[in-house]
Amino acid sequence: MEMLYALIGLMLGALIGFVYALLQQKAKMERLKKEHANETNSLKEKHLKDIESAKERSLRSSRSSLRGKAAEQMAPILDGFDYSPSDARFLGDPVDYVIFNGYSALRDDGASVDELEVVIVDIKSGKARLSKSQKAIEEAVNAGRVRFETIHIGEDQSIKKTGEQPEPKAQEVYPRDEKAWGTKEMLYLSEKYRQGVSIRSLAQTIQRHPNEIVDKLTELGVIKKAPK
Repeated sequence: MEMLYALIGLMLGALIGFVYALLQQKAKMERLKKEHANETNSLKEKHLKDIESAKERSLRSSRSSLRGKAAEQMAPILDGFDYSPSDARFLGDPVDYVIFNGYSALRDDGASVDELEVVIVDIKSGKARLSKSQKAIEEAVNAGRVRFETIHIGEDQSIKKTGEQPEPKAQEVYPRDEKAWGTKEMLYLSEKYRQGVSIRSLAQTIQRHPNEIVDKLTELGVIKKAPK
């Protein structure tokens, strides 16, 4: 009889231990589920904040872009624009405007053809700078790599181009062409070019030929010489 009671006691002890282990396991699972839920909620909140932040950055960028586009379109009617709005032709890419300065006066008032000037203009706002391709266009214009062509399309859809090369200007004299470059002179050249001073203006100031200015800027690594 005592053995029976002992056996029953052992069985009850084992059962109680098993139930206790189950309760502990269930409590552990509940704790893990709660921790997982908290972590999931935290990740969701962070994700939502990241989305809102991205939307705000995108909105600011869009607003800035729209302001820049509006400035480009409005430039000809703003105070300080040196050209007649009727002479401005908007391109947008790769530069904003081609200005046929004096065209309206030539067309409407019979102004002299010698007063007509073609000007390439790009509008920037804030801290925006000329892009690499725009710099290349500026260099081409300043170096005189500009011409006018007329394209004729025949009845057979063939294309023929005609155009006169501009008459060469009188030879300009640059007294410093043969002189060695000084350190201060090279620093001045690099700094002024980066500030946006044109090759032609630098040539007149330093008294060196524009080609020599371009060669020196290329040698200093400030610009890359356009391929021929």
